[in-house]
Amino acid sequence: WVGVETLWEAMGTVDGCGGWDFPEGQDRLEEHFQKSGGNGNGNGNETSRRNGGVFDPESKEDYAKALEILGCEEKMRGYIILSRKMN
Repeated sequence: WVGVETLWEAMGTVDGCGGWDFPEGQDRLEEHFQKSGGNGNGNGNETSRRNGGVFDPESKEDYAKALEILGCEEKMRGYIILSRKMN
């Protein structure tokens, strides 16, 4: 049994990147990462290089850039499929 609160939590929220340009968006993200010297914004610092920049954004700006590169679209989070247990 799934309670109404659980059902609402699954269906009643928006995923900021519920849809994106796969796999091209991921390829663009990797290309951007390589061109920028190891991070998403081109500053090439060691921490961003190590952590992946737009792959593992450390700032709101890096995160927003990654979403833009991926071609993210807001979508509802999804759904739960309920089925009756058969014996």
